[in-house]
Amino acid sequence: GAMLGCKVGYSHLPQDWVRGLAWHDWLMQKIDRLLVKMGLLDAPAAPPAPAAPYPERSFAARKARRAAAAAAAPAHPAPGPGPHRGDREAGPPAGGAPG
Repeated sequence: GAMLGCKVGYSHLPQDWVRGLAWHDWLMQKIDRLLVKMGLLDAPAAPPAPAAPYPERSFAARKARRAAAAAAAPAHPAPGPGPHRGDREAGPPAGGAPG
């Protein structure tokens, strides 16, 4: 089919071949992109950006929720002193003293 298409052109291929072509839409998109890159076909106008299917999950909505949560959260207290060597019990390590 590919060799025949190269020889006679897409428009001359038997229509039952074209209709039965696996991945027809995908292949046509690839061919159109190639023809645009080669300058043989005008690029289609960019379609409008689709609306977010879940607007509450958009970046702006998440950013606003984080800002509101941060404003409502209590301030963290300053960290206290950490553990000191003097806080540990004296004695050999858990495995016993070497020896």
